[in-house]
This record gives sequence, C-alpha cells and structure tokens, in this order.
Amino acid sequence: AFEVSRAVLSAKRANEEAATTEEDRKVVFLAEATSELQAARDRMRRELLDAGHTVLPDRALPMVAEELEEALTDYLSRCDVAIHFVGGRYGWIPDGAEESLAVLQNRAAARQSGETGLERIVWVPRDVEAQDDRQAAFLEKLGQDPDAHRGAEVIRDTIENLKGYLRDRWEAEREARKRELLRARPEPAAAGSCPRVYLICDQRDETAVEAIEDFLFDNGIEVSLPSFEGDESEISEVHWGNLADCDGVLVYYGAAGKAWVDYKLRELVKATGYRDGRPIARQAVYLAPPFDRRKERFRSLSAAVVRQEGDQFEPALLAPFVAELKSPAAP
Repeated sequence: AFEVSRAVLSAKRANEEAATTEEDRKVVFLAEATSELQAARDRMRRELLDAGHTVLPDRALPMVAEELEEALTDYLSRCDVAIHFVGGRYGWIPDGAEESLAVLQNRAAARQSGETGLERIVWVPRDVEAQDDRQAAFLEKLGQDPDAHRGAEVIRDTIENLKGYLRDRWEAEREARKRELLRARPEPAAAGSCPRVYLICDQRDETAVEAIEDFLFDNGIEVSLPSFEGDESEISEVHWGNLADCDGVLVYYGAAGKAWVDYKLRELVKATGYRDGRPIARQAVYLAPPFDRRKERFRSLSAAVVRQEGDQFEPALLAPFVAELKSPAAP
C-alpha cells in the first residue's frame, strides 16, 4: 500500500498477511530526479522499501560523466524495472557531459532495455511545462522518439495514478504467477470421492482447530490446513493450492481480527479464477472465543456463520455444513 505510515503498513500486514513475498519483490532502479520532483521521489523510495522491494541506486551517483555511465550500467543490469521522474526542469549536467543527468539516465536505461528487456516506466506530471528549450526537446523526444522511450510506458498523470498503475501491474503479475503454480497441481477430487475442506486458521489457533479437524475427518471429509512453515512464497503456494482443490472452506475466526477474516473471504472470491470458474460453493465462518463487539456482530452474505456458544467445540454446530458437503448436489 502506498502513502501510509510504516506503523499502519505493519499492522495491515499482520492482520491481512499481505506482505510481499520473495517472488513479488523487485529490484527497482529509481532514477534521480530534479529538485521539483525530489520530494515525490523520496516518498516513492520509502514506499517501495516498505513494500519489500530493493531500490537502486543505494548511494550517490558519481558526478563525472565517465564514472556515471559505468555506475548506471551496473545498477541497471541488476534491476527488474526502471522508474524515471521527468519534470519541467532540465537539471544538473555531470562534469564532462553535455546533457542532463535525467537524459543520461534515460538513455542508459533505454539501452539496457534493448539489450535485456528491462521494463521501464517514465512518469511526467500531468500539467508539467518545460522551463527551457532543452527540457522541451527532451519531453518531446520521450513522446515521439522510439530510441528515447524504448521499453518504456510513458505516463503523463498524477503521482497517485502512477502508484495505482504500479499496484495494478504488479498485482496482475502476481496473479499470473499464482496461476502458473496451480497448473502443476493435481485435478480436484472426482465425483464420489471424499469431499475436501480447507480449514483456514491463524497460526495462533492451530491447537484450537484440532477438534474441528478431527470431527470433519471422522465424518469422511479430508481436511487441508494452512502451512506455517517455509518462506512466504511456499506458504502462499500451499494456500492457493488448497483453495484450488477444495470443495468447501471453513474460516476459523478465533485469535485473528476481523480484518483478517474479511481478507480471507475476499480471497475466496478471487480463487474462482484458479478453479476454471468454479466458485467455492460451501463457505462458512466459525466464530470462536475470544469474543468482542465486532465478532459478536459479525455477519456475511457470502458465507454461512457458525457461532460457538461455550468454551468447547460442539459437533452439532457443523452438522449442516457436513451434510451439505456430502450431499449429491455438493461439487
């Protein structure tokens, strides 16, 4: 998430398990900007770092043209994407060069894109006006010269829309990777075999869900559980694989907060894309202690809500859920 404090971002990750995984993390070349755009660049840098990405350059660029070119080539060769901020000012010209730092960075990145396919994004503020003829010529080149915008998406818009574009683009890449992972998984169970339930819980509730797991298994239902071991990408692969393979989902609302439950329910909708369009027909949320006002008031239109009244699991609470899973009409 962009434009949020580090504290809020950390809380969001804890509640929604939305931290960037290893495969989602990118090495980003964030080109140096002129003074008018420096504050926006600094914010972008902090937000990229907070999201788990690596940002280069990680130190001051050389001031001499020859050394600068070597440094740019080294940085760009290590990056997945280059992002350029181009405003109305021409900016600083390194010693021994005849063009501005912005022009030199753009040329080096365009060359790298031609050689390795480096992805590039050039952001120009929507209402920018060139302050001299040199910058006017550079802006015109970015829009019309194929060599200047090689490998680049030139975005003339607000900074917030640039960030939205990045979020959407990287989310699409993340979804594509998930689909690739799921293609290698076995097909869902054939009709007539045991139904499978994905029992989703927070790690703090691993012990608390054992009674439910045993009850489902004793009633002829295979149970899948989240993985809490391995790196983030391995945990994510197990999670989405379980969503792709299951016949029903039971979300255990115990130690986790409401934001976590809401996030899991949204993932059930998203999982349809990984199930050849098949929705997860049997969905339920199991409310368990500790209770607070938000949990007491929890309701859902997409999932059945089962409430545990005492301190112990009562099998009768899940009898209707089990009956639906085992009925002939169940997927």
